[in-house]
Amino acid sequence: MYPSFKGDIGTLSLTSPEYETNIFGGLMGELRQSNDTDSSHLPIDDIYSFLKKEGFLACTFRGNEDVGVVRRLNELGFKFVGTFSEMSCCAEDFRGIKICNNSVSIALESDYEDMANICHKVFDYSTYQIDNRFPNRVTSYRNVLRLKSYFGNPDHRSYVIKHFGEIAGYIQFVIDGQTAHTVNAAIDPSCQGMFFGVKLFTDAFKHLFSSGIKRATTGYCNQNRAIVKIYNAFNFKLDKHEIHLRLLI
Repeated sequence: MYPSFKGDIGTLSLTSPEYETNIFGGLMGELRQSNDTDSSHLPIDDIYSFLKKEGFLACTFRGNEDVGVVRRLNELGFKFVGTFSEMSCCAEDFRGIKICNNSVSIALESDYEDMANICHKVFDYSTYQIDNRFPNRVTSYRNVLRLKSYFGNPDHRSYVIKHFGEIAGYIQFVIDGQTAHTVNAAIDPSCQGMFFGVKLFTDAFKHLFSSGIKRATTGYCNQNRAIVKIYNAFNFKLDKHEIHLRLLI
């Protein structure tokens, strides 16, 4: 249990995803604004010294785009990484794009290796891949582990699109009751710009909604302009907008 940090911008709670330690060779922290009153608190000025003492390699702040917060974290050494949006769409509001080409199907366990190969090759605009301070070989490995971890989730569901019999792309969801959370997606670089993503996303969401899902959510980096256009065209609506700042230790 890590302490929280309290100061003039409120309370920031610290966590560390366990699986990332093996990837980066040290702890990777995440800070979010919190109303936590149960944890012990340290002064916000002690963030860097605490993270260094505990062996953290980096720490990412994820939160609302607040000028005061950004300025304060900049003073503490945090640098801007990117902006992210979370959107959602109800079944009755979904507006797909009709494209008559390659078929889309539910992914099988046997498709994992081909999906992992695509994951290795793509630039997926994750919070680490858009940060050029991390080697691409490391961040792509992280993305593959995330892909695998979702396969281990009993509520996981994936769809793939094929081109000449080979998987050209995939999209992953975690189902929570009547809500489908989009957690990962990629199109092979050799198939990008050919509307495979539009076809895959359209058919996957249509299949989910026809199977009883009432609402779908997604999150993406705003620097990924192609994804922004797709979800806007599908009639997804903005739920939350946040910024990512990162401190390297």
